Amino acid sequence: MINKFSGVSSSRFRVKDSEHLIAKIIRKKIEKKEIFFTLDNYEQEIQDLIGFRVIHIFKEEWNEIDQEIRRRWNVEICEYNQRKGDNLLKNTGLDYAKMEIKEHKRGYRSIHYIIKTKEIKHRNKFIEIQVRTIFEEAWSEMDHKVIYPYYLNNKVLNNYSLILNRVAGMADEMGNFMKNEVVSLSKLDRLDDENKKLKEDNERLKAKIREYENSLIDESKNMKKMSKEREDSRRIYKPLSPWKKYEEEIKKIYEPSSPWKKYEEEIKKKYEPSSPWKKYEEEIKKKYEPSSPWKKYEEEIKKIYEPLSPWKKYEEEIKKIYEPSSPWKKYEEEIKKKYEPSSPWKKYEEEIKKIYEPLSPWKKYEEEIKKIYEPSNPWKKYEEEKKKTYDLLNKFKKK
Repeated sequence: MINKFSGVSSSRFRVKDSEHLIAKIIRKKIEKKEIFFTLDNYEQEIQDLIGFRVIHIFKEEWNEIDQEIRRRWNVEICEYNQRKGDNLLKNTGLDYAKMEIKEHKRGYRSIHYIIKTKEIKHRNKFIEIQVRTIFEEAWSEMDHKVIYPYYLNNKVLNNYSLILNRVAGMADEMGNFMKNEVVSLSKLDRLDDENKKLKEDNERLKAKIREYENSLIDESKNMKKMSKEREDSRRIYKPLSPWKKYEEEIKKIYEPSSPWKKYEEEIKKKYEPSSPWKKYEEEIKKKYEPSSPWKKYEEEIKKIYEPLSPWKKYEEEIKKIYEPSSPWKKYEEEIKKKYEPSSPWKKYEEEIKKIYEPLSPWKKYEEEIKKIYEPSNPWKKYEEEKKKTYDLLNKFKKK
């Protein structure tokens, strides 16, 4: 079972032989004279009759073994036998708070557990578990075979044993250093791999950025080409635009001979300088007060002449005649049907002249004005009424 513990390299057990048992009883009697050994109590006083030895390689692995032992058995005693000054060392991997530290005169290093088993024949049995590194085991076996227990007072052998003990301690430290170095090297290797991956990702991103920049440069070049082509097309086709020519023709043909301009000129010539209304207003101001019968006359004028106003008729006629069958609508439909953007402009100009000049709405408008408004012009009626009113005024003056 102990071999399956995490961190255990090997393990073995032994039962103390009679010769070593007698030697240990004599040593204990010499150390403590008040102790008496009998057949009934020697198993309680000598607690290492059954022993297990657990070997691990690195000092740090002791913590895992300690957890397994404490989890499975009731630990009565946990002692750490060490050489003087070992507890001052750093990075040993040992938790000194869990054990009782004892300095061994000869530099013996090992951790001893005394565990209590279940009662057998109404007596508790004790087992000793020794846990140590492979180097501590090597020194302990050599010391036990050569010096212990008969040459403990031999100075030469003890000096050799101390030198070997130092070497074993240094070997444990070197083992820990080597393990930590391997851990750090593995971390460095992992960091190197991550660094390589990051560099590869960086290179891929740079390549994508270059591709994107090149595509943007190509797009900007294409946009510049298109803008140049547009500017060239504007330079070439703007002065040749049929709309400009058409607008110029409209201005030339219809603005100077516009019926509205002629009408405005006639109004200015006839009615502004010698307008009877001005004279009429002056006469009204001079002779007729607000209570004058001329107010009634004005109301009658509004009733009679406002609904018959040529402008209202003109607006109605315009809506009836020119809105539903407007040549501009027809013109737009003809443009959509016949004249594509790629159509030659010369043909377009000829078609414009053939179709829309003789059918110009302004010509039709002039003809309609002449037909409708000249014979029944309300201005003529107004002039007749004006003559009648002035005749009445003259008669009134004479009287």
